Amino acid sequence: MASRNAEVVPLVIDIIKELSDEGFGGDYAKRTSEKLLSEYNVVRSKGAVLGMLRRNGYSIARIKHQGDLDVDKVIDAYNLDQYAPVEYKIDWDMINVSTHALHKILCIGDFQAGSLTNAHGHDPTPMETLKARFDILKRRFGEVYKKEPFEKLTVFMLGDLVDGELIYQGQKTLPIQQQVIGVADLIYDLIMYLKAFVPDITIYSVAGNHGRLSKYYQKESNWDSIVAYVLSLRLENEEGITFDFDEDRYQLVDVDNWKFLLHHGDITRSFDPNKWMEIIQKYKLFRWNELDAVVFGHWHRIFMGETFDIPMFVNGTMYESPFVQEVLAGKESLAFLLLTVGQENPIDKVEILDLRN
Repeated sequence: MASRNAEVVPLVIDIIKELSDEGFGGDYAKRTSEKLLSEYNVVRSKGAVLGMLRRNGYSIARIKHQGDLDVDKVIDAYNLDQYAPVEYKIDWDMINVSTHALHKILCIGDFQAGSLTNAHGHDPTPMETLKARFDILKRRFGEVYKKEPFEKLTVFMLGDLVDGELIYQGQKTLPIQQQVIGVADLIYDLIMYLKAFVPDITIYSVAGNHGRLSKYYQKESNWDSIVAYVLSLRLENEEGITFDFDEDRYQLVDVDNWKFLLHHGDITRSFDPNKWMEIIQKYKLFRWNELDAVVFGHWHRIFMGETFDIPMFVNGTMYESPFVQEVLAGKESLAFLLLTVGQENPIDKVEILDLRN
């Protein structure tokens, strides 16, 4: 009789594969628990089955679809080829069509509000430029909701809300007070617009590198945190809206019992597991086995990949950066991610809200 989890996991995987081959359409975790007891005399609850899989880098969907992923079908199913500037790294089989679409996550950030310079040259009215992008975002969100209504929304604010001051040589910006007040107003209007569709909204926020008081100040001093604080005060009496305000550079948040690590993304530009292990050891932010998914911004390009079998999502931008396009010779994704929270996976579906005119 198997007793240790290390001995039970292979049995669990075999049972799930058998159920899948038989076309089973019920609760896989519950049925697996029952078959463990009846066929192997192993006592494991439904929750224990799910926990074992998660700790070992598996999921029910991953096992059911293992070896069957057709990347071309995934790209076609989610229209991923319709946004030319975006590069996608889809080498994992966790994205699948789901009937559970009650809870979505909207990723926003990298507004760099107040920059008088963009990839097209001088911008004398940066807040008006940004407002136009926000209007497109509202329209795209409404289009998605009309096709697939949902009841809960989580918003991840991923930093670089303002362009800041004295971050790099020759930086030209509006005064910082105009940046802070202006972007807070735009985000507030966005949240109130979203609430007209979704009655239950939870917001999390992390600070970006452009929010630093200058590149010489410690990273804990950050204008993005001020924007988040102002928003939390303005929204605290709004029924149905929860703002989980934290001044840390990262947040480990719970979304439907899935653990998401949020960070601006300036700690690395790589999915390399060795690099992430260095980050874990250096910052002692978390234990890797605590995580189900990682979401960050900063790169100005949408990417999807995995590290240690944990899905990682990189959001796009609202700001066309001359630094990214000229210095780094990079293409930017003027788009934001809208993620559907799954039951058997942290994310079941990925949608891209195109912010181009």
